[in-house]
Amino acid sequence: MAKDLRKLEETTSHGVLNRMITREDLRKYSLEMLEVLRRERITSYGELEEKLGQSFDASEGKIQLEVRPSGPGSSAYAISYIIYGKGIPIEIRMDNVGRYSKITLKAENKIEGYSAFIHDIFGNLMQDKRFEFSFNRIREELEKISK
Repeated sequence: MAKDLRKLEETTSHGVLNRMITREDLRKYSLEMLEVLRRERITSYGELEEKLGQSFDASEGKIQLEVRPSGPGSSAYAISYIIYGKGIPIEIRMDNVGRYSKITLKAENKIEGYSAFIHDIFGNLMQDKRFEFSFNRIREELEKISK
């Protein structure tokens, strides 16, 4: 019982679940995303397109493959790590019309190479990085985050 109370105290602040996302959390989430891509043999935009609408269990939520709005009259394929109660700490978007890829992260601190743009309601800094339309580059970025 005392152990359970200590764990609860570590995850709460004044009765509210700790929803801050650490650099270590991002490492874990990116490794899980890489594992899903490997396991499901998703190595290209076309292979991602074939898997749209599917979701895969993750340690703290799920990894969802879907179409999401991208800009005025445009949409992008998204790979989202979704955690109920925390939101989406990592999301990858590939826009075939705009010919770009983007990774959006949420974390308690700024991540090198990413542009911060707002804090979420929990205090996490939302930040993104936009680059050329390339599935290989997405994998490279996830590998960087995982280190």
